[in-house]
Amino acid sequence: MSIPSEVSSWISRVRDVDWDYSGDQSDSPFSGIHFHPGRLISQIPATLIGLLSKPGDTVLDPYCGSGTSLIEAQRLGRRGIGIDINPISIRTTGAKLFRNRGDRISRLLEGRLMEFLNRDFSSYSASNDHIQTVPSSVQLSKWYHPMTGSQLAAIWAFITRLKGIDRTLFEFCFSGILMTVCSETRHWGYVCDNTRPAELRYVDALAAFERFTLRLAASYRERDELLPPGMRFPLPDFQLLNGDANAMLKGLATGTIDLVVTSPPYLGVIDYVKAQRLPFEWFGYELERFRKAETGARSKRHRTSSVSEYISELNGVMAELGRILKPNGFAAVVIGQSKARAQVLDGYVEQASTWGLKLEEQVVRSIGSNRRQTPRLTEETMFLFRKP
Repeated sequence: MSIPSEVSSWISRVRDVDWDYSGDQSDSPFSGIHFHPGRLISQIPATLIGLLSKPGDTVLDPYCGSGTSLIEAQRLGRRGIGIDINPISIRTTGAKLFRNRGDRISRLLEGRLMEFLNRDFSSYSASNDHIQTVPSSVQLSKWYHPMTGSQLAAIWAFITRLKGIDRTLFEFCFSGILMTVCSETRHWGYVCDNTRPAELRYVDALAAFERFTLRLAASYRERDELLPPGMRFPLPDFQLLNGDANAMLKGLATGTIDLVVTSPPYLGVIDYVKAQRLPFEWFGYELERFRKAETGARSKRHRTSSVSEYISELNGVMAELGRILKPNGFAAVVIGQSKARAQVLDGYVEQASTWGLKLEEQVVRSIGSNRRQTPRLTEETMFLFRKP
C-alpha cells in the first residue's frame, strides 16, 4: 500500500530536523517548575506535534510524566490524552493544562496568595492547632526543620479549605516546594531511598510558597504569549488517566488517536514513584503499591526477571498503540538504555509488524549533560512508527 503524499512529506520533514538541539534547556514556561526526574525537553514533542498532526487532532502520551507532550499539544491546538501510573504526575500535569486565559489564572493565583499571606502568622508560633491538619502519613519531623514544618502545616490548612481549580493549583504549588524546603540537601536520591537528612535546616516555606505561586502565575501568562496566532479560548480539552498504561489503553477505542508522542521509562535508571516520596506522603498515597507496579523502576534492576518484564510491558503498550492509532497515524517513541543493559532494545524494531506498525525513521540523539540521570546514559533513540 502506497503512502499518501502528505504523509510522505511529513516523514521527510522529520528527517530534516536536527534532533540534538543546541542546548538541553526546555522552551516551555512550565518546564522544571515542579520537580520531576528525567523530563523530556519540550522542543521534541513540540516539533513532532507540529510536523505530524493538525489542529484539532488528538495526541496521546501513555507515559505522560510531567506532562510535557500534553502541554505542547494543547498549546498547538490539539486535544490530549495522558496516562501515568504515578498519581503525582497526573496531579501536576493537570495543574498546567487549565484552558482559560493565562491572565485570568494568574489573577486567581495572586489573589488567593495575598489572601493567605495577609494572615497573622504570629498566632501559629503560639499554637500548634494547625499541626493537627497534617496527614499522619507525613514524616514531618524527619524531613523538615520544626519551623519549616509549622509553616508547611499552615499552608496545608489553608489549601484544605479550597475547592475546584483553586485547590488544584495550590496543591500543585504546595507539592512543588516540598523538595526545596526539605532538609535533605545531598541529592533527591536520598529522599527517594527514604534516608534521614544529615541535619535539619530551616527554610522559609512561606517565602518558597510565594515564589512558586508567582512563578506559576507568570508561566500561564507566558504560555499565552507562545500560542500560535488565532488560537481561541478555551484551549483544547484533555483527558488524564491514572493507571497502568496497558490497562488504560485497552479502554480507548480502536482507530481514534492521530499521534502518539511518548518517552517510556528507561529500564533501571530512575525510580519515578519513589522520587516523589514527599508529595506521596502529604497526599496520602501508598507509595509501595505504586512502586511495585511501575514500569522499569530502578529499584527492580537487580531482579532476574527485570529485563523480560520490561520488554513484555513495552510490547503490550506498543501493540495497543498499533490498535488505537488511525491509519497513517504516527507513534514517536523516545527511549534510551543503559550500556549495562544494552539488550533491552535488541530486536525492538523487529517487533513492529506484530504491533501493526511500520518503522519509518530511527534517530539517535545526544542527551544534554544537564539532563543525564546516569553518566553512562549519553544518548537516546527516537523511533518513528506509522500505522499502515
